[in-house]
Amino acid sequence: MPSSTTMTIRLKPELKGRLEKLSGMTRRSNSFLAAEAIEAYVTQELEFMEMVQEGLDAVERGEVHSHEEVMAEMDANVEEARRRKA
Repeated sequence: MPSSTTMTIRLKPELKGRLEKLSGMTRRSNSFLAAEAIEAYVTQELEFMEMVQEGLDAVERGEVHSHEEVMAEMDANVEEARRRKA
């Protein structure tokens, strides 16, 4: 199995120019920088979507707390932190 694959994308001319500028400044290829950017974006978005799904699954299981419960716990945590600081 190949270690990479080819993909064609369309960029606005301004973005392509900025990518080329960055490429020259970092001495990295456009392809390297684009792959790094896509990897970072996909990783971040996938983690976010997985967390959203975990939350939706928790709601379906009834594992929820009211706003009032959460705020009361947060207020207690803030008060405890203030006491420790004093």
